[in-house]
Amino acid sequence: MQGEVQAVTKVYDILKWLIPQISRFPRSHKFTLGDRVTNLGLDVLMLLVEANYTRDKTELLQQANQKLEQLRYLLRLCKELIRRKIRDKQTLWLIDLIIDSSNPQEPVTAYFPDDDLFVPMQRRHGIPIGNLTSQFFANVYLNPLDHLVKEQLGCRHYIRYCDDFVILADDKDWLQEVKFQIGEYLMLLRLKFHPRKCQVFPVKDGTDFLGYRVFPTHRLVRKDSITRFRRRMRRLQAEYAKGEVSLSHIRQSIQSWLGHVSHVDSYGLRRQLLQEVSFVKT
Repeated sequence: MQGEVQAVTKVYDILKWLIPQISRFPRSHKFTLGDRVTNLGLDVLMLLVEANYTRDKTELLQQANQKLEQLRYLLRLCKELIRRKIRDKQTLWLIDLIIDSSNPQEPVTAYFPDDDLFVPMQRRHGIPIGNLTSQFFANVYLNPLDHLVKEQLGCRHYIRYCDDFVILADDKDWLQEVKFQIGEYLMLLRLKFHPRKCQVFPVKDGTDFLGYRVFPTHRLVRKDSITRFRRRMRRLQAEYAKGEVSLSHIRQSIQSWLGHVSHVDSYGLRRQLLQEVSFVKT
């Protein structure tokens, strides 16, 4: 009984997300393909609800499974049609090339609904770190998440850039429920929360966001950013001593980091770090 109720809840949650997405379909698809997808989804939900109150469930579950398979194919078709919003073949070829040429990522064995045993080994994951296109792709890909969080979950204080986002509220239990709902939705996009970085905690403890430690009254540089800067300076000192890099290259590297930390309370830190380094040729 519990498994059947969970199945009903899952389908209900998917439809709650899916139907508003269909309402944004182009007019040429909204009243044909969109209506068909909506009706199939509702049919599956009704069959599961009926099976939940029926002793002999086999026939109803078989009908639900058949309609669910039809729904899968229609959703794939929706994806292909939406893809055609970009009609230029060269642009599509370039986008595929950029995404498929991602640099090696941290190995992750992650399974999602309907995956078989070998899918994690067959599918690439990740996009090229540092590419300006990667920032754009991440913002576009998670655009439906913004609509879910703001319009359906009702999160008033929500900030996102690429895959880094923060939700602020006064109710800890409500935030835990929002976290669960977002996690369920991300599974549909073949995404998962970072196992350590997604937490619910008081803002007085400071929030890691976009490379900073943000408090209600001030901002600080993250400790790992300071560690990386010191490590980079030691490497540049060694390379400059050997004549492998120029002062202009070193200056660019330092100015880049100073530009990043200038947005937080870091005047004393900047003075201290710059006094620690000197560049001398041997």
